[in-house]
Amino acid sequence: MDDEQDKLFTTDLRKGRDDRKRSGGARIRTLILLFVVGVLAAGGYFASQFFKPTPDEAPPVAESSSFLLVDKTRADFKSAHVKIPTQEYTIDYDGTTFMVAGMPQFALDQTKAGNLATSCTYLYASNIAESADNLADYGLDEPRASVTVEYTDGSIKTFLLGAAVPSGSRYYLKTSDAPNIYAVYSSSGDRFAMSLASLHIIPAWSIAAEDITGISLTRPDGTIVEIQRSSSELGISAFQLVQPFAYEADGEDVNNLYAAITELKIVAFEAEAREETLSLYGLDAPSYTLNVYGSSVEAAEDASAEPSSRELLLRIEVGANKNDTQTYVRLEDGAIYLVDRVSLDFLKTATAAELVDRFANIINIAKVDKISIQGLGVDELMEISRVPTLNEDGGEKLDASGQPATTDNFTINGQVADDSNFRKLYQIVIGTRVDGLIPEGKAPAPDARPELTVKYTINISSESEVIEYLPYDQDNYAVRRNGTALFYIMKSRVQMIPDALKAYHDGTFNPADYGV
Repeated sequence: MDDEQDKLFTTDLRKGRDDRKRSGGARIRTLILLFVVGVLAAGGYFASQFFKPTPDEAPPVAESSSFLLVDKTRADFKSAHVKIPTQEYTIDYDGTTFMVAGMPQFALDQTKAGNLATSCTYLYASNIAESADNLADYGLDEPRASVTVEYTDGSIKTFLLGAAVPSGSRYYLKTSDAPNIYAVYSSSGDRFAMSLASLHIIPAWSIAAEDITGISLTRPDGTIVEIQRSSSELGISAFQLVQPFAYEADGEDVNNLYAAITELKIVAFEAEAREETLSLYGLDAPSYTLNVYGSSVEAAEDASAEPSSRELLLRIEVGANKNDTQTYVRLEDGAIYLVDRVSLDFLKTATAAELVDRFANIINIAKVDKISIQGLGVDELMEISRVPTLNEDGGEKLDASGQPATTDNFTINGQVADDSNFRKLYQIVIGTRVDGLIPEGKAPAPDARPELTVKYTINISSESEVIEYLPYDQDNYAVRRNGTALFYIMKSRVQMIPDALKAYHDGTFNPADYGV
């Protein structure tokens, strides 16, 4: 009996404890819920007292989510008349191509015009206000742009673009047929406010310096500087000055000129060129006219071909300066553009005097068999004999460039000369650098006798190259090459040639004394 009573007591005790736990938990949950509700109610009360508008402030108008203000397709677009403070124009669309009305030659950027048409036919907006008492608050009293769109169904809609929305990248906008004030994305607003110039295609070219075969530059004084890739195998330079006289051009200077041409960029379109308005841009009489040529396949095989037989890569006429940083130019398409002034600085130094090779008689030693030097107390004959180098099979060996390899032997006046000394003397002979161009009308008489003559016997031609140093003034010689005198050179430079040869025979020759 005791065991059974114990069991009953235990069961009752557990049941009572469980009931108390359940009733206690329910009371706790109820208290927590009442506490939270009380806090929220109190918070709402205090918040409403703290944040409620003052009598001087109207509550802000809630902005609705974005919606389609216009929902049409590209095919529905017929034209858009754009009016901005500085100009107005009309873009027409024939279902395939966009055009500027009344300007058939205008090179309209089809992508930009298409973007404008998209904003006119498929435009998202957010509602800012149902109406406005003062349009000036939104920049709509004097709109940044007015765009009147005609659709193919005959309907017309005008968009008025206002100021930028302070809170982000949008603009205020309204239509002429409703009082609502909207906000549209900046991309659409920027399209509505585009100037006509910004819709013109900006020419760009990708000319590599190595693709330029020649240039022709007309300078402000009317002189023409023309350069071509050289067909001569005698000199070191790969370029030939063709005008105003024929002579080798300085390779480094020409390469710098070509590099400057490739870096030239158009900044913006300015206007369509018309003969009656060219003077406004200084293009009725351009200061410079630059033609840049590149070879076709046929012309590339004949580097001596005239530029007219080559492809014209670029033509630029340079006009007046628009401001401190920009200059007007006209391209071969006839339109007027702007470039940065500093990008044209290279034209100022593109003169014959700057571009000509200033070495009086530089000739590749590989092309020379003999050099005769006479005058100023010396009479020398420097000779080079070349013995073919044979390979293991007894055939002709080729060097790294694929040319026949040779063993070179040197003599001076019939006596074997040290290889190093001979080459150093050769560098002194060919390294005489001229000091300037002889002014027009000041060249020596054709029968003037030279004081020093250097004559090259060439192994690739039956003709000789003859360089003569003629009396010019107290300090300079005139340099006459193959009968033409173009340059003058300081006598002290020329005197190094006989001095070095005399020192060689005396056994006192030190190349460093002559800068080689």
